[in-house]
Amino acid sequence: MEYAFGDFILDLNRGELLGKDGPVPVEPRAFTLLAYMVEQHGRLVEKDELIASVWGGRIVSDAAIATAIKAARRALGDDGTEQTWLKTIRGRGFRFDGTVRLRAGSDVAIAARDDDHSCVEQIKSPRIAVLPFSYIGAQEHFLGLNSALPAEIIASLSRLRWIEVIARGSSFRFHSDVVDFDTLRSLLQVGYCLTGSVEASGAKVIVTVELSDTKNGSLVWADQFTTEIELLQQLRPRLVASVIAALDLYIPQHEAARARLLGPDTLDAWSNYHLGLTHVYRFNAHDNRLAEQYFERALELSPEFASAHAAMSFAKFQDVFLNLRSDRDAAVADVRRYAERALEIDPNDPQSNFAMGRVTWLLGAADEGLPWLETALLYDPNYARAFYTRGMVNVMAARAEEAIDDMKSAETLSPLDPLLAPLLGGRGLAQMQLGQLDTAVQTTEHAALKARAHHMAMYPAIIANAVAGKQKKAEKWRDAVLAKRPDATCAAFFAVMPFTDVELRRTIKTALVSSGLPTGE
Repeated sequence: MEYAFGDFILDLNRGELLGKDGPVPVEPRAFTLLAYMVEQHGRLVEKDELIASVWGGRIVSDAAIATAIKAARRALGDDGTEQTWLKTIRGRGFRFDGTVRLRAGSDVAIAARDDDHSCVEQIKSPRIAVLPFSYIGAQEHFLGLNSALPAEIIASLSRLRWIEVIARGSSFRFHSDVVDFDTLRSLLQVGYCLTGSVEASGAKVIVTVELSDTKNGSLVWADQFTTEIELLQQLRPRLVASVIAALDLYIPQHEAARARLLGPDTLDAWSNYHLGLTHVYRFNAHDNRLAEQYFERALELSPEFASAHAAMSFAKFQDVFLNLRSDRDAAVADVRRYAERALEIDPNDPQSNFAMGRVTWLLGAADEGLPWLETALLYDPNYARAFYTRGMVNVMAARAEEAIDDMKSAETLSPLDPLLAPLLGGRGLAQMQLGQLDTAVQTTEHAALKARAHHMAMYPAIIANAVAGKQKKAEKWRDAVLAKRPDATCAAFFAVMPFTDVELRRTIKTALVSSGLPTGE
């Protein structure tokens, strides 16, 4: 946003005051005050309002206010006597006088994305500023990391469709050492800030990162990465991938928590979408219905919301995969319809491509979805769920080693993912294919014991135990599956797990039947 008055241009996106001779130096707090007064031009701003907006409601002395006012006037070539622009209304407050124009075509300092679509701009997606990290240590050889790492994070974030990242040229004007969240929020209009530090200590390098909410300065997520100096280059891609995956998990959770504080009639499309996400990963009929209702509301408010279409496709996928609807054909058609619409709106969206990649799974041709999954990973190389789904496709095609590699990548990127139980179950089936039976039993049972393990995530424990000759344990897990779904059968399993390798399918069917699970045929 840019405001023009007299010979000045106030650029809020870039955090600059420009005069006729170029940039004008102005202290950060004075800039925040000036920005607020310009936005309220022509209107009396009382002292309490100014404190609430510029200082976040903290206790502030009259001297501190006077100092900020004086600094703002000095930047404008004004003074307490003339008061050309910033006037003191004695005993009441302040007013910014003069003609102020909002400049059309103001450039917004957002990291570039290819082929942006108008639908993305209609959604109030979160905005984040990644600041240069602080550096701790005497070894100047590693000093460049404090800017290189956040620059790599910005580049990776710019590929995503669900979040806007402030470009380096704007965010690098600030520093991680001392962050004034009020100023950052006002100047860059961001809801989130990623800060960090790089510490060279002896033979180790320690990188700490923190994600904060700029509205109240609260910590949303933090992590620390440590490596030997000689392994530093190996740390960099892992660190960037871990940060991107963490933001993908924790920002939506935080957005949903914010939305819960609002009344249902005040929720916008973005809030409805995130509340839907909190229900869709609970894997039961009641929560899936709630998720679909939230997604429907999001699409009513914003029909071109690609991510909401993709999320609805995922919810409909759960209807089929967990047998939550009686009309399977209609449910499969819904999965496809919403995925195709998401892809039509935004073909470069990783989530839309992921949704389309799962459609063919339900049509008994999982391999045909691989191009969509590959495209999702092209646009977001850190997309854990695309790795997981590609791994499951490889499991069903008996490509065990490739499957395990994909599952490891998915778990590394998102170790707390709500799809972790089926992920581990798929890895266990791949281990079984490689003859690692004891490991397969351990992995599949670990999956079945996960808190969010649905009945489909328990089938692999039956299979692995039966193949390993542990018949009593196989029957125990059969009972666990039937306790969750009394109508569970072999046929129901194969209806949503289209194993294309004939020998593997035969092995699995024999294992399930030997455990006493009904065939359903």
